[in-house]
Amino acid sequence: SHRSRRPTARRVHRTRASDDTDGEAASTSRANDDDGARESDEGSLDAAIFALALPAVASLLLDPVLGVVDTAFVGRIRGEGAAEALGGLAVATAVFNFSFKLFNFLAEVTGPLVASQIAAAEAEATALSDDAGLSGTNQTNNTKTTTRTKAAETVRGAMTLAVSLGIFACVALELGAETILRWSGADGVSSLNGEVDGGNMLRQAEAYLRVRALSAPAALIGTVAVGAYRGLLDTKTPLLVSGAANAVNLAMDPVLIFGFGPVPAFGVAGAAAATTTAEWIAAVVFWKMLVDEGLLPGMSGMTRMGGMGKTTTTERTTGTGTTNLIGSPDASIAGWFGALKPLAAGSASQLVRTLILQAVLLRATAEAAGAGAAAPHQICVQVWWVTLFALDALAMAAQSLVASSLGANDVARARTAADRCLRWALATGTAVGVGIYAAGPALPGVFTDDAALAESTRGPLALVASLQPLNAAVFVGDGVLQGAADFDYLAMAMAASAAPALVMLGAVGSGANAGLAIGASAEIVSATALDGVWRAMATLQLVRAGTLSWRYWFDGRSPVASRDADEAGKEN
Repeated sequence: SHRSRRPTARRVHRTRASDDTDGEAASTSRANDDDGARESDEGSLDAAIFALALPAVASLLLDPVLGVVDTAFVGRIRGEGAAEALGGLAVATAVFNFSFKLFNFLAEVTGPLVASQIAAAEAEATALSDDAGLSGTNQTNNTKTTTRTKAAETVRGAMTLAVSLGIFACVALELGAETILRWSGADGVSSLNGEVDGGNMLRQAEAYLRVRALSAPAALIGTVAVGAYRGLLDTKTPLLVSGAANAVNLAMDPVLIFGFGPVPAFGVAGAAAATTTAEWIAAVVFWKMLVDEGLLPGMSGMTRMGGMGKTTTTERTTGTGTTNLIGSPDASIAGWFGALKPLAAGSASQLVRTLILQAVLLRATAEAAGAGAAAPHQICVQVWWVTLFALDALAMAAQSLVASSLGANDVARARTAADRCLRWALATGTAVGVGIYAAGPALPGVFTDDAALAESTRGPLALVASLQPLNAAVFVGDGVLQGAADFDYLAMAMAASAAPALVMLGAVGSGANAGLAIGASAEIVSATALDGVWRAMATLQLVRAGTLSWRYWFDGRSPVASRDADEAGKEN
């Protein structure tokens, strides 16, 4: 029967020797074997973590790197309106990120579901095949088909939501672009700083957002695809797709922003067009690959068994006793809605959690823009996003390994994987923080040639650097609880963490108005507001760390509770 690979120490059983020397030798042998087993377990676990995390670094960087490339090129627009172009990009990017990340639950729920469903099905299929005495190729083929049936339904349901929500987000952004951008502070600068035209910044932001909104369905398709591949414990495929998409964006950005030959210069709108094109290419490639994996139906309602090189029909038994092809007319309505059921439990909580987090991030940008600090804030945000997604690779590994272990009912293995990911996260976060701090004044130069603008980011970037170890631990904590499907607690924890941050952000706006009222210079108001915004961000992360630590180490009701915490929870 199937047994998950639990990290247990090997023991040497020997009869007690009459000779003390033999006893000491036996003890030494047992100790050596135990140490060797632990080292072997840790080594295999580290290999599994890095096999997932290293390729995931690049695939997770797809969206933030696209933003960095846009910022780097737009920051080099010269002449009148250059500052407004970068500021407009900052606000428009924040709005799009809010709209896109609002639906990030599609990956956060899909990945753990797929991993746990496949792990549970593999355990059941192996047990059944052992009882039936099956072996060889037939067993492998049958297991491959049956273990992905529920996972295919989950991916199909998630993709249905992705396309529907992507179209909705696109239409909403197109119809409400100006109103949304005004609320986000795109026209709030002119009253504080006469050197920046708030009206022009609003126009630049709107030009970017209207084009970028067209990529909303593609971005959400990519989100589901990344989640599905996490569930398959495959992060190399998203790496290849994201690399190709970034290459397209990098090649198109300078041509569309500055013009080349017969192609006119589109400015900020050109940056949006390049990014949108890259994301649609990635979406089409992802969809085709998921069809080949047998997780999405093809045009004929047939699916391909991943890695087997042949097309097969995927069947499922309905409540009426009939058998339907995935994608057949009989399954197209009830079947597709039925496929949404596994997502429903976690999606609502994750949607609330993501909404709260993105509201904080969007409000932070709005307060910075309203105080005339949109451009330096954009540089800090891009550094934040890149490091966030790089560190989140370890969270993704924790999420997949925890979900897979819990799917096989192995809580001890899940905690071992989580602990190891946390240790690596703290080490990696420290290294990233030191790297940002060491880069010092050179880092803003990646985004702008304006010396004054670069200097204004010095303080906030130092804070960003110091937060990296904490950020890494928070991200892994999120990943562990997502892998455990502890979505309700994550939503409540985010609400508790966001409350003090939002209060601090409100104080930033009040402080900026008070500074103007007493005649403070625009430069002082802007710098003070920017520092306040990033102190609020630090508070958000500190409180998140506290709530996640409580759930993992002390709350016996946690789905990944240790034995001691579980007993304490029962006593309470």
